[in-house]
Amino acid sequence: MIKTSVIIPVYNTGIYIEECIECVFHQTQKEIEVIAINDGSTDDSLDILLRMQKKYPELIILSQENNGLGYARNVGISRARGEYIYFLDSDDYILENTLEKCYECASENKLDLVLFDAFEFEESVERRPIVPNYSDRHNIIEERGQIFSGINFLEKYCQKAYAPEACFMYCSTNFLRMHNINFLTGLFFEDNEFYCKVMILAERVMYIPEMFYQYRCRKDSITGEIFNLRKAKDHIEVIRAMSGLRILKEGKGWNAVRSISLNLLRYVAGECRNNRLYDKDSKLSEQILGAWSQICGKTIENIQSLEDVEDINKLCSYLPDSVISEKKRLTDSKRKQLLIQAMNRLPFKQKGIEIAIYGCGKYTEKVLGFYEEKVSSIEANIIFLDSYIKDCGNKYRGCPLVPISEIGERKLDYIFISSPRYEKEMDEAVRRLYGDKFIIISLYGDLHINI
Repeated sequence: MIKTSVIIPVYNTGIYIEECIECVFHQTQKEIEVIAINDGSTDDSLDILLRMQKKYPELIILSQENNGLGYARNVGISRARGEYIYFLDSDDYILENTLEKCYECASENKLDLVLFDAFEFEESVERRPIVPNYSDRHNIIEERGQIFSGINFLEKYCQKAYAPEACFMYCSTNFLRMHNINFLTGLFFEDNEFYCKVMILAERVMYIPEMFYQYRCRKDSITGEIFNLRKAKDHIEVIRAMSGLRILKEGKGWNAVRSISLNLLRYVAGECRNNRLYDKDSKLSEQILGAWSQICGKTIENIQSLEDVEDINKLCSYLPDSVISEKKRLTDSKRKQLLIQAMNRLPFKQKGIEIAIYGCGKYTEKVLGFYEEKVSSIEANIIFLDSYIKDCGNKYRGCPLVPISEIGERKLDYIFISSPRYEKEMDEAVRRLYGDKFIIISLYGDLHINI
């Protein structure tokens, strides 16, 4: 019985491939098959593979024209005979107990997917660690031995612990085939769509806080090379493909994927600006806006929520004025219009009710100033909440400033959160202390306020 099929796409990694192959055949798990797909290498990678095959006759070598990483992995999936599939990049390696530990965890718990971390190191003799290591999530993901649905994991950790690399996951072969899951082909960064797809569809997922994967950060790798037009356009195509995931599981998990997609799109827009790519391709801005429209399912003209208008405003801040000045003017107008509509629904003008405003920084001051200028004077009884002060003697805007930990006995009608950036964290802080005791409303993410 083959427990694990290890799929290794190979393209011009001759100086690394021997170490990679050796690490697999030295695994403590022996019930494995190793499928190396030579993806049209032009260096000595194939020669080294053939030499390795003499040492390890069970090594399967498949050769093809250069079709890219996604295509090669798909070939491996179609040929795999193991209970589980593991994708390994040919310039990296894994610790010797990786497959055994993942298989034990997966088989004992009947998992679709096992997730783990990576040790990132410089390409040098010393193999110095990369700091900070964003592929080590053990301080972020709190649960140990807990089985998640993929959607629950995605929703909880998509912002703080997003690591979509296929090499950081150990997949059930039946799961991949039952859902006909494959990689996008002909594109860089295809892991993003693959990861989101498997997370939406996976029913049983577990995270192991171990840096099994040893990730060599090379300057000439896909991720290490300078951001160019090919990378920009491939990112955009992957993001467009991710918009198709909204139909899976009746839209469950889509909010997390939408957030991931928009973050990626802002990253692309920023890198295009930093590397002056808008000067090289005049259509790039429109392609980025087209991807935004596809993700959000609307155009700028029919935006109806503050969340959407904030998203497009952030995106437009990276795009050249010469190309989209009219769209920026339109989004600014939309934002003002929607803010006024939303603020008209806030309870600030109701006399006799008690409202706690969580936050007393510059953004809260802007929100309240806008309300008083465009909507109404504030008639409700107001207190302000803060996470860090320790006593109740301070005031803000002439109103009491109270520690968040000191409101348990107060009869508040509402707690209002104005910050879009820290909205989720502030909401969680209140609920962690008081459960559902208070009605929390927020300007951007709350259904009471959004238009």
